Amino acid sequence: MSIQPPLTLNQKSVEIIGITATKEEDFPQWYQEVVVKAGMVEYYTEIAGLFVLRPLTMFIWSELRKWFQSHLDEMDIGEAAFPLFLSAKSLAKEKDHIEGFAPELAWVTKAALTFLSGEKNLEVPVAIRPTSEAIMYPYYSKWIRSHRDLPLRLNQWNSVVRWETKQTTPFLRTREFLWQEGHTAHLTEEQAGVEVLEILELYAQLYEDLLAVPVVRGRKTENERFAGGYYTITLEGYIPSNGRGIQGATSHCLGQNFSKMFDISVEDPAGSGRLYAWQNSWAFSTRVIGVMVMIHGDNKGLVLPPRVAQTQIVMVPVGINRKTSAEDKDRLLDQLYEMRKMLKKLGLRVEVDTREGYTPAWKFNDWEMKGVPLRMEFGPKDAKSHVVSYAVRHNNEKGTIPVAEIGPQATRLLEQIQKDMYDKANLAYSQHRKVIGNWDEVTPALDSKNVVLIPFCLDGKCEERIKQLTTKEEDLGDQGTASMGMKSLCIPFEQPGEIEEGRKCLNPECDSCESCRRRKVKCSGSQPCLTCTRHGFECRFGTIARRGYSEASYVQDLVKTIKGLEEKLEEVSRKQSSNPFIGPPMNRDAVQGDSEPAREAEMPLSPVLTVVSGPAFECSVRTMVRDHVDNQNSHSSPATSIITSSGNGPPKQSQWNTAATLVHGSPTPELISQGQSRQLFETFLSLMGVNQHFVDPRAFSDSLDLLYHDEATRLRQMQTLWYTQYLLVMAVGMLIGSPSESPASPPGTSFFAEAIKNIPPTYELGSHGVLAVETLCLAGLYLQWCDRKHDAYVYVLKVGSALRLAMALGCQLPHDEQQGLRSEVNHRVRVWWTAYMLDRRLSTGLGFPPGVDGRQLRADLPRPFSGYQHPLPMIINIRIAQTTDEIMASFYGNMTITQNEFVTRIQDTLHNLYEIGRSIPSSLAMDFCNMTTATTRTSASLYLMLFQDKVQLSSDSPPTRVSPVINRLCLTCQDAATKSIRILSTLRAEKRIALFGYFDLDATFSAAFILTMMGFVQGQDGAPPEGLKQAAGILRHLSRAGNQAAQRRLDELKQFYEQVWSPASDTDRQSWLEEGDSSLGGLPFTERGTLDARGERVFAVQDESMTTSAWVPWQMGPDQQANPLDFNMPQSFEMDLSHEATDIYSSFNDPTLPLTGVDDVDWAEIGKIFNLGGDR
Repeated sequence: MSIQPPLTLNQKSVEIIGITATKEEDFPQWYQEVVVKAGMVEYYTEIAGLFVLRPLTMFIWSELRKWFQSHLDEMDIGEAAFPLFLSAKSLAKEKDHIEGFAPELAWVTKAALTFLSGEKNLEVPVAIRPTSEAIMYPYYSKWIRSHRDLPLRLNQWNSVVRWETKQTTPFLRTREFLWQEGHTAHLTEEQAGVEVLEILELYAQLYEDLLAVPVVRGRKTENERFAGGYYTITLEGYIPSNGRGIQGATSHCLGQNFSKMFDISVEDPAGSGRLYAWQNSWAFSTRVIGVMVMIHGDNKGLVLPPRVAQTQIVMVPVGINRKTSAEDKDRLLDQLYEMRKMLKKLGLRVEVDTREGYTPAWKFNDWEMKGVPLRMEFGPKDAKSHVVSYAVRHNNEKGTIPVAEIGPQATRLLEQIQKDMYDKANLAYSQHRKVIGNWDEVTPALDSKNVVLIPFCLDGKCEERIKQLTTKEEDLGDQGTASMGMKSLCIPFEQPGEIEEGRKCLNPECDSCESCRRRKVKCSGSQPCLTCTRHGFECRFGTIARRGYSEASYVQDLVKTIKGLEEKLEEVSRKQSSNPFIGPPMNRDAVQGDSEPAREAEMPLSPVLTVVSGPAFECSVRTMVRDHVDNQNSHSSPATSIITSSGNGPPKQSQWNTAATLVHGSPTPELISQGQSRQLFETFLSLMGVNQHFVDPRAFSDSLDLLYHDEATRLRQMQTLWYTQYLLVMAVGMLIGSPSESPASPPGTSFFAEAIKNIPPTYELGSHGVLAVETLCLAGLYLQWCDRKHDAYVYVLKVGSALRLAMALGCQLPHDEQQGLRSEVNHRVRVWWTAYMLDRRLSTGLGFPPGVDGRQLRADLPRPFSGYQHPLPMIINIRIAQTTDEIMASFYGNMTITQNEFVTRIQDTLHNLYEIGRSIPSSLAMDFCNMTTATTRTSASLYLMLFQDKVQLSSDSPPTRVSPVINRLCLTCQDAATKSIRILSTLRAEKRIALFGYFDLDATFSAAFILTMMGFVQGQDGAPPEGLKQAAGILRHLSRAGNQAAQRRLDELKQFYEQVWSPASDTDRQSWLEEGDSSLGGLPFTERGTLDARGERVFAVQDESMTTSAWVPWQMGPDQQANPLDFNMPQSFEMDLSHEATDIYSSFNDPTLPLTGVDDVDWAEIGKIFNLGGDR
């Protein structure tokens, strides 16, 4: 992004004393001239974007500070001063919050530059604070030890630096500015909420009582809310000259987001565990002065309210000329000084202008330009009449005051000026606030420089759409990006009476009522809508948001839903008692060939009968598929039958010869630049350094510096095992976001090949310690990402390799039983768990046994430690991996188990997944009702892994007869698949999806597998789900980046799709599925990389537009409400399922078709029934 220079005054305007631009015709130039010529600021010419604040400005800031500080003192809010600098480690704790400041961060990297010592690089670069959360909150965690230490309320006055890349403007957008920032911690949400409102009211008084600026109090929308906050309340002003709103000040309730990041917690006084503190932050800056200038200033210059004016009254002697004697002149000036003395005793700020060489008219214009509220003139004629003439700055009112009454009259006059200035601005604001109820009236109102109040549903998508619809064509930039458009200021606390509650959102494309939006079903848009009419719901528009409806009513709706399901379950149970269904669904061939199995099935099984699960976990998909294929073939055309039965395809590829191609024939890579190495390392850490721990970032960073220090140290580093680790980190970093440069190999192949050649033999690995474990895990990780899972399994699990080597080194022991420095112990524990998770996921992905029995482990979970990432995301990841292990062992293993025990395990596992979901902190939580906000890679990864466990846990059931409980299990699986696709679609839209590996490809394929299987459950008459189309789009996107595994899966998805849905059921199939052939859309690999100015290769992937619309549950019956199971609803599976044990077990068990829970294997097994070609 190019840095925009500040808007400066041209030479001609500088030479002219007065204001040359008019406020109405050239507002930016007018503003620049006013603040400079009135003596408020001066451009700092040494560094662009910085300004010198002159005494006039500092006086105003001082008055505001004194007033505000006095009120803080009354509230017992203490004053503090924290350092200016902060480390990258501190920033990492709040990286989601600081992400918005990332482009504006200023870093200090050198300590000195002298003639004697020269440059000296800092050991650790430090950032200059853009805000102080990361500086202050670690000490809040230290100081708050008990609930008795709450509330902790501190404020500080300082300056912050945000290295603006846009055009800078004095007061409004500068690279350094003065502000106050308050940070408080409270025990309860109510206490925090009271303070947020109190502070906002103080800000409002500061604007209205001191600066004479009217403001509207309100709450920010979710789109405009402070990124790290729970909610934001704000003051919004209005600039009449350009019709724009402007934010005055904000007060944020941070909720518990930051207290969880920085572990600010106390014991609950009620004795129910630990509580995280509720926090607030609030601030105002010198921006308030700029707002005041824009609202009150006129074409003569600055206009100051008396309460903040450095000079409230200026007294100018007039009528003195060459004929005036020295005695008369001295007598006149003595009278002026006497009046000034009298006024100063009353606390007024007065100046007498006795400058020589300037006419009174010149002085009048000069003081008008400086904004002095009241000018007094005193000459020989006034002295004879014993009066003083005056002129009011803001309205040019003129009159006289008796000298004997100058004190009280001047005081009253200044108070009246303060009031009149506020009334004038408030009248302009009121006249330009228009309540609009018709969409066609919006644009004309905006064109007339109005602020509009409209009915709004609080949906972020509607907010963005309204902005797009109000963007004019002439406001589009050269690249077609909108630069203007209506922006939401706030949701006013005082709602206009003209807009009745429940009125439809004014967005012409918003057609969903609250009830339909909450249930995620299509709304007719009428009021009342058809859905609410049919089900008897209250139809209301415009009142729903993420937190915009009552949680009590939401819980009541859930209770009603569960009660309805229980009633249906009881009804089904009564029917089953008269016509019991025993055992698994019968094989059609068995029924036709022999009647004995049917008679055998009529004998009921005991609910506690021990049954054998077989060599692997099994389900009834085969019967379902067989029935479907028979029906499909009986109604298909000859051409369709040929496609269905075709066995032609490419020759089957060995699972072992693919990895060899990565090593053999790969050239030795050249050492890339230090900057590229650092960038790839940061990329690696951003994706793999939060919920996993492959390397010690501090030690690796130091070794990286040594590699480029000089030739001697480079040669030494390249002879160590660390250099092999470096090659693998670089290879993985290239895989993360770079498209393939060759159709035959993924990114980073040459680095990986060189690393594999340098890995020591097995008998030497132990001598390298934990570094060998890290290196082997990285090798396995790269192979896994390149879809070489068998080779990855060998590198991670072979005897003497990563997992067992880690055990031999004692990495799996509890912290207290390991020897060494605490930092080394914490590092080893985290490496152990990383190897464990890699082992579990590779084993699960292949259907192979894990490398170690988890029941024998005594390892502690990672602990917080200075210098490392907070362990909570990694702990959640570990718990998900442990649940994956339990699922594979309990449901897909060789064992004898009763039906009731099997159902109990399902319930326990669902409960474990529910608890894991609850443990995800709010800072990483995702709102599936609003996927328009930015998604962090860490939260997306955790949710994808969590939903994958749900997919592995659940199983589809035959379409012949589905009980409510089994249907709910199916919907759980479907819901996990669709949410996974929504996460992946969001990552793709934000260009943060991993082009190779990192679970994204597997998660996409798994979700597509589940949605395709749901086609059998729901039947072929309906249309395919939208999520399946989105999954195909993701696979196609990865394929076009050179991911051959994604193309193979897309080809198979196409083949399987044709077995589930007939072409007539999806008329636009060609528009999304046929594009997924083996062709890469004509995009040559040589064109996927470009060179930067230094001749280094820079990769960029152009992403086509992708709609991540909210998922609408697919194929619901006409009388069913679209209520997909909420993952955070433990009640869904807490009912007694013992009477459903037979049905649940039989839906998972078909001895004629062994399935393993591994998507690749199961897909191939089902493919045999269809004779699908194109084996991988």
